[in-house]
Amino acid sequence: MHLQKKEIRIYVLIAAALAAAIFCFAKYVKLLPDWIIWKEKTIVCSQVEMPLLEEVSSMPADDPGDIPDEIVLKNRRLTVRKNDEKIWESPEGIKVSDFIWADIDRDEQCELLLLCWKIGRFGTHRPFWVREDEKEWSEHIFIYDWEEGQIKEKWMASDIGMDALSWSYDSVNKLLIRETNGRVTRWDYAAFGLSFVGECTEAKEITFLVTGDNLIHDSIIREADRKHNGDFSYLYEGAATEIKKADVAVLCQETVFVKDSREYSDYPFFGTPLGVGEAAVNAGFDLAAAATNHVLDKGMEGIDTTAAFFWQKNVPCLGIQDSSHQEYDPCYVLEKEGIRIAFLNYTFSTNGTPMPEAYPYAVHTLTDEEQVKKDIREAKKNSDFTLVIVHWGEEYREEIDTFQKKWTEIFAEENVDLVIGNHPHVLQKRGRVRRKDGQEMYVYYSLGNFVAAQREEVCQMGGLAEFSVRKSDRGACAAELSLRPVSNFMKAEILP
Repeated sequence: MHLQKKEIRIYVLIAAALAAAIFCFAKYVKLLPDWIIWKEKTIVCSQVEMPLLEEVSSMPADDPGDIPDEIVLKNRRLTVRKNDEKIWESPEGIKVSDFIWADIDRDEQCELLLLCWKIGRFGTHRPFWVREDEKEWSEHIFIYDWEEGQIKEKWMASDIGMDALSWSYDSVNKLLIRETNGRVTRWDYAAFGLSFVGECTEAKEITFLVTGDNLIHDSIIREADRKHNGDFSYLYEGAATEIKKADVAVLCQETVFVKDSREYSDYPFFGTPLGVGEAAVNAGFDLAAAATNHVLDKGMEGIDTTAAFFWQKNVPCLGIQDSSHQEYDPCYVLEKEGIRIAFLNYTFSTNGTPMPEAYPYAVHTLTDEEQVKKDIREAKKNSDFTLVIVHWGEEYREEIDTFQKKWTEIFAEENVDLVIGNHPHVLQKRGRVRRKDGQEMYVYYSLGNFVAAQREEVCQMGGLAEFSVRKSDRGACAAELSLRPVSNFMKAEILP
């Protein structure tokens, strides 16, 4: 009996200890609010950071310099990697909900910003008059510099004094923080750290994807017939997720469509089956840019067939006008989420094929500089953001040429927001330049091929331009620009 009472006391003590442990654990967990959004994401730093140029005349190098390879946020812990090695990890006891990699202090080098939680209200150091920090979780913003191949502390904020649910950064709005109560505040970096600018409305946003050239060689047509029963859907399977995810996906259609299979043809005068267009539309493309050097390969019949196909599928076709449109109409304005995007699409050449005399506006070209400037000015009057898709440059050359430099200067002078180039069939550098109004213009000089059967090694790698257009009370701007590599031989296969 005595033994039983002793055992009972032991069991009671064990139960009490377990209850205390459970209580402490529950209290510990409860202190982290359930409204926190714990992000998991990876960024490749070289795909996001682009050097800022003060002068348009000197083009940016595509060398990302000494920066990390990638930053990974997983399970509330952030890791910085370089050369396949982990070189930094967020400190123990810090739980990271989100991060930003951006030039917050405008020194032309990116900083690492963490939105994070830790025990205690203060940052790295407590004020001297505080003897002991608090024991509950609080939300902080930590900013780190990247210097000499290392992550170094730059600004470690005490409790930010608000419930920050999410944040975003771009060159116009700077740092926007959205609180749980819906309040949005704007912050900028001053010499002493982040500084409150004021309340604002939350920015609206549209995500975009733009491809390199959709260049349909004869071997691609034979492959579809031989292995896919004439179905070209296989061309876009590798990029299906990215295409569907974008609010607006733009296909740069290099070759014109033909109805008669006897007109299917390869270089130098391409004729592409309508089945390619069907596959592209089914893949989820929302717009097509068709002003290329091959757009007159089948004369007005090719333009009529191509334009009619896309428009009948409710896919606006940029850069060309079929024979039913007699007046010059270079601009298409897309309105989505209250943001108006003006699209202009031009080609530098039609390979010597003259414009049909009866249809002088069949192809939008760069031959008349003053007309292009006028087009841009009119487009800007009726839109929030201006995007120019341009066919330019020298084939198979990875360096940009004088023609591209000249037109980059013209576009910057006219305050274009974003330029996306194609035609060289190879990836070229990208960057941002200073516009006439002091803002920035982003340029992808060439995205290479999206779909093609060119066997030259330099032509095997293309890219998808991915970005957002964000509009707030300060206007619209491009944000979160990146370049997703794609392998373009026979099918658009997203690389790991």
